[in-house]
Amino acid sequence: MEKAATTMADEKKKDEQQKKPKAPKGDKAQASAEPKAGPEAPRHAAKETPRLRARFEKEVAVALMKELELKNPMAVPRLNKIVVNMGVGEATQNAKLIDPAVNELGHIT
Repeated sequence: MEKAATTMADEKKKDEQQKKPKAPKGDKAQASAEPKAGPEAPRHAAKETPRLRARFEKEVAVALMKELELKNPMAVPRLNKIVVNMGVGEATQNAKLIDPAVNELGHIT
């Protein structure tokens, strides 16, 4: 009869352990306990429009709409990205050629 009592107590303990959620072990427990950081804040204030964007919207876009006879402001051409590339294949053998190339790209941009 003692064995039956101990087995029933053991079964109750197992049931209670199965019902409790297990905490993660090791580094995962520390990482999940810390709040997750959101995306980094922009360098400029959210209310502040960048200087060149404001100038484009006020002056350049209006002039382009008149010049191209556009009625919809979304039809105004915009620049999304500008890429400047220069091939300096000879610089692999002669390192002195890289300095003038850097200066030229600096003047262009």
